[in-house]
Amino acid sequence: MDFSFCIGILFAILKEAALRSDLMFAAPGDRVTLPCPVARGSSCTSVSWTRADPLFALINPGQVMDPNVTLLSDCSLLIKHMDHSYPAVYICENGKKTWNVELQFLNITKNQENPVELQCYINNHRGLSPCTEPGLRVMWVAEDNSPLRGQRFQIHNVSNCFFKLHFHWQKQTDHLRRWRCQVQVNGSVKATASYLTTAADGKEEVFAAVVIAQMDAERHNATLSCVLTCACDPCDSDFNLTWSEADNTFINSDLIVRNRSLLIKFWIPVASLGRGDVVCSALREGVPVVTKKWCYNKSSPLRALAWIAVPIVILCCVSVVYYRKRRRKDSD
Repeated sequence: MDFSFCIGILFAILKEAALRSDLMFAAPGDRVTLPCPVARGSSCTSVSWTRADPLFALINPGQVMDPNVTLLSDCSLLIKHMDHSYPAVYICENGKKTWNVELQFLNITKNQENPVELQCYINNHRGLSPCTEPGLRVMWVAEDNSPLRGQRFQIHNVSNCFFKLHFHWQKQTDHLRRWRCQVQVNGSVKATASYLTTAADGKEEVFAAVVIAQMDAERHNATLSCVLTCACDPCDSDFNLTWSEADNTFINSDLIVRNRSLLIKFWIPVASLGRGDVVCSALREGVPVVTKKWCYNKSSPLRALAWIAVPIVILCCVSVVYYRKRRRKDSD
């Protein structure tokens, strides 16, 4: 038998095997769609979905056995609300081909023995996942999806699929704060779980920055002041303010702390402002939590004349049309 023909047969077998399984992840409350590529180009009337270990039929041809699932038009299986009872191996078949999907569950819980510790982990249908998938990792992330950092945190990895977040101390403003954990495969985010903490006598943080602009008498220079009011007095040391133009040659003041407020100033020649935005960002633990834009628009005389001319031209056109209609009516 020709060697190249054998290689072709082997490649086809390996390709077919690769198309028969998939690994997916979901977090509590997610809507999850499990694909069924074996049914492409054919009707879904002969497609069935079964959950393995223990064996349970979810979709029989023409019949839905679980109210939390739906068969979509492309024969995919939609799980409407993910919870801890749904990690499993799911089998899609159409009588000729079979496709397996393993769905794993990303979850966050509080350590009952240590109230200042959160645990993020992946469960499969047998319990804690052994995490053997190449490139798979679990990580705690901040609001901008960067790794969580801060002096009061300690992150301990039990395994690639089990990470603990320990707080050296808690703050009043941890009340109703949402902590996020992600599962990634080769750097691509597959699922994100969150956990809302509460604190006795806590304070919920709502972020709003204010930018105040002042011009000198000749309107040659502008002073921009960015102010953040904190929930606690004094402001926590992990807050900071920055300007988007801080890297250029213009003057940027040091951070000023005044009781419950943070203030930073920015001095810049008006001629250098152009028409772009200058942005003030409030950072918590190095991550932006709110931004405030300030845009300088210096109206030019030509633009002002153009805006005045537009209604005049419209008025003239209307007058001409009215005058012509009036003359035509009089002539009749």
